[in-house]
Amino acid sequence: MDYIKYEPSVIGKNVKIGEGTVISSFVYIGDRTTIGKNCKIKPFCFIAEDTIIGNNCFLAPGVKIYNDKKPPSKGKHWAIVVIGNNVSIGGGSLIAPGVWIADNSKIRIGSIVTRDILGNYYRGEILENWSNRYWPLRKKPPKNIKRIGTRS
Repeated sequence: MDYIKYEPSVIGKNVKIGEGTVISSFVYIGDRTTIGKNCKIKPFCFIAEDTIIGNNCFLAPGVKIYNDKKPPSKGKHWAIVVIGNNVSIGGGSLIAPGVWIADNSKIRIGSIVTRDILGNYYRGEILENWSNRYWPLRKKPPKNIKRIGTRS
């Protein structure tokens, strides 16, 4: 076992977890889920069955990832969620079934994500020349970052 899991957490059957990943207490990970290397999953997260999470991702406390479009369908209306590499999801965020979140995306605290997220997405804006580093939300992005549109 190359990952760290704190009790009490529940990890389903046939789950693949990459080395260096840390799973905090009170986390539920559904069956057949794949989690990449060096991820951090904080307390009270819910990750539904068949979810795919890339490398170097961060899920803040209380993130919920759902897969059932018409509950309770017992798998009939499930849609997988795919999260790319280097994605950070703020606390209390909800990810709807079937959503794809591209690499290097940053999702704000308390967000409800119902549509696919393009790469290099930050604070509700799509950014050009993303530098892959994090700066506090209270500060403005560096001058070399150019806004190229917004996501509705």
